[in-house]
Amino acid sequence: VDVAKEQDVITPELKKAGNKLVLFNIEKNEYDLPVYEQVMALYDKIHELIGKKAIISAYALDGKGLAAAVSKMAFGNKLGVKIEHNVDKRDLFTAGFGNIVAEVPDGKVGELSITYTVIGEVTEDGFAYSDMYISMEEALKTWEAPLEKVFPTVAVPGAEKIEKPLYH
Repeated sequence: VDVAKEQDVITPELKKAGNKLVLFNIEKNEYDLPVYEQVMALYDKIHELIGKKAIISAYALDGKGLAAAVSKMAFGNKLGVKIEHNVDKRDLFTAGFGNIVAEVPDGKVGELSITYTVIGEVTEDGFAYSDMYISMEEALKTWEAPLEKVFPTVAVPGAEKIEKPLYH
């Protein structure tokens, strides 16, 4: 948690179909630990690019991998993702602690002055990779299902909706 100016803060949900998704990888040493100087320089540059509106949404990867990260980003505004064919399927589910996936407006990818990999594109709906396609509804339902019994999204299934007029 930190203090920041409102114009310097972005959210993780995808904003617009046609934008590109890029991945910034952190460097690790022979002990699989982050190289501190490289990480700080990378994060400083990402912060600078956010200020220039070259990055409009971003998500820090965790142990769940790239597929989970872009899925959560897509769920926010129910926009889809098409992953590039050159992304190795093993990389979709490999932990990426500290790596950042970012949404970049289509015309601004060339303005990124740090090392990145284009991993995909924001689409209107669904998730596509190679010859696989999953609709947004199916993906969202599958993602929400494990906690539905604990945190139900419908109070009483099949119940009639009660109309309540606005109070004056």
